[in-house]
Amino acid sequence: MQVTFREQGTTPDESTQVFCDGVTVGSIRRSQDGHHYEYYHGPQNVTAYAYQSSSLEQIKRILSDRMGRSFLLSVAQPAHG
Repeated sequence: MQVTFREQGTTPDESTQVFCDGVTVGSIRRSQDGHHYEYYHGPQNVTAYAYQSSSLEQIKRILSDRMGRSFLLSVAQPAHG
């Protein structure tokens, strides 16, 4: 599975969209205190982060390593039925 990132905007406050095989699976945003980056799983999630790191590159590595797990993708996939 290929994980890619697209930064939205040019300031540190802007979010980074996270994609897995071209599907939006979440976003990375700065914490309110500005000291950490937080990964919010799911394309509409704005309330509960799943991972936190002081380094944007580190959180990208964590996500790239773990994105192959089906649990992380299942929340972002539309329901079939």
